[in-house]
Amino acid sequence: MKTHWLALLFFIFISAGCGYHLEGTNPSLPSDAGSLAILPIQNQTFQAELETRLMRHLRRLLRNNSSVRIATPEEADLILVIQLKSLRTSQTSVAADGFTVELQLSLAGSVVLQDRDSEEPIWTESSMSAKGVLLYEQGEASKGVTVSTRGRGLDQVTSAFAQRVYERIFFRF
Repeated sequence: MKTHWLALLFFIFISAGCGYHLEGTNPSLPSDAGSLAILPIQNQTFQAELETRLMRHLRRLLRNNSSVRIATPEEADLILVIQLKSLRTSQTSVAADGFTVELQLSLAGSVVLQDRDSEEPIWTESSMSAKGVLLYEQGEASKGVTVSTRGRGLDQVTSAFAQRVYERIFFRF
């Protein structure tokens, strides 16, 4: 019985001294900020609702990070400003049969993260871009770019852009 207590005590001692925790699961905002505001995204492309898709992806990424609180611009420590400048799409056949078609999308814009109090930028990325590639399903290729295919492509490219913004905020500032 005494051996069990010693083993338990030894295990607790080793576990406590270990200090094990997961790194990188919830990265913190730059400058020890606790809150972030995202100003309405300016969409200068000709694609309607692109800013809505991007905002949805950004919010999902930020919601999954418990170290970040989304706040209003008046309350937040940091303010994120995004301008979408261009969206380019191209369609190519990637197979000899012509039934496999690739839709390539490229989204470009500028992103600024600034301190709310000083209004000074923490970082500025004047030409951030993301690419998306979507292969058509075999039945869709004969119809050309359908609304649902284009929507999936737009979701893919805005998700990639949101991921680039997130990585820039938390890992490369």
